[in-house]
Amino acid sequence: MATPILGITDIVESQNDKEVTANEAHSKLEAAMLDLHTQSCAGGVNVTIATADAVGHQFFSLTGLITANIDVIVPVSGGGISRAKTYWVRNDTTGAFAITFKVSGGTGVILPRTGWQFVRSNGTNIVAITDLAYIAQQFHGKAGAAFAANELVFLHVFTRGASTPVDMEGSDALLDVAATAQTDFVVYKNAASIGTLRFAAAGTVGTWVATIAAQTFVRGDRLRILAPAGADATAADLAVTIRAEPA
Repeated sequence: MATPILGITDIVESQNDKEVTANEAHSKLEAAMLDLHTQSCAGGVNVTIATADAVGHQFFSLTGLITANIDVIVPVSGGGISRAKTYWVRNDTTGAFAITFKVSGGTGVILPRTGWQFVRSNGTNIVAITDLAYIAQQFHGKAGAAFAANELVFLHVFTRGASTPVDMEGSDALLDVAATAQTDFVVYKNAASIGTLRFAAAGTVGTWVATIAAQTFVRGDRLRILAPAGADATAADLAVTIRAEPA
């Protein structure tokens, strides 16, 4: 007999050398709680983490240059053993594509490149438990009125150290009233311009462009977004969520 999740062999009353089974159990449990598995995801095809690696580790670093959106798959079951367990996962890959961490045949969680994500397999799907992201949110409402030229539309003062990934991955911006023409808001770290938040003509979902480099903020730093010098006729009611990893 073995435990249903980690597959640790049970000690039975009649066996000899019980200490061998006990010592093996201690080693498996320690690894399952504390050990790190590094998984290469290089390329553009789905990757399956071996059952022994998925069960025998708690922390997973996904590495390599990915060339397409891919799934990283962990086992649901095998050998009669349930694979309902928790995972700490970090997306350390490069490439302009997404990774979904999931079980075969189930739904999963898209992993941003912003630190460790704590997720759980419930035996059917991968679900997010929490993450350690630093979240800054602000809504700039103008009751349908367009923004003025160079208007300050977002300001966040950091209360602790944090870092944002390349191109602000994981951050979102929405307009409730669409822009008439392409509209570029300027993103600043303190007094320095670091990139652009763009809304396409008739668009309401912003994209971070101009290759915004990864940024590190300390307590007191300011992240600002200004409306363009040539104000759009209709763009209004901007909501911004900035996602960063504690530094």
